[in-house]
Amino acid sequence: MHQDAGLHPPANGTGSHNGTPRDPSQAAAHLLEMAARDAEQWRSEATTEAAALVDDARAEAERLVQAGREEAEALVDAARSEAEQVRAEQEESARAHQAEVAELQRLATEHRGRLRQHLTDLLERVGGEPTDAD
Repeated sequence: MHQDAGLHPPANGTGSHNGTPRDPSQAAAHLLEMAARDAEQWRSEATTEAAALVDDARAEAERLVQAGREEAEALVDAARSEAEQVRAEQEESARAHQAEVAELQRLATEHRGRLRQHLTDLLERVGGEPTDAD
């Protein structure tokens, strides 16, 4: 007769000690469920990690934008200050040149008067009558 070697599936439908089904279609379904759970877990972890990366990137971008604004403001302030200094130097130089031109005009007028007087004196010495050369 025939002895039972324990090759019959248990009553709960699992055929091994680890709880996996014995029937190939049930085993495939079980593998698909496990794969789906793993995929869902990995998707969830990836979503969480992606959100954290996006948050970090946004924070870094905000920090960089703020640093850029501060640097731009500092550069603009420095440029304005330098422009004001150059303007002041140009105005001072223009005033100095105008004063020099005025002094040269005064000296020219003075020398013209002296030269006229000297020529008049020479003409009087040689006996000539001075003419009005103005």
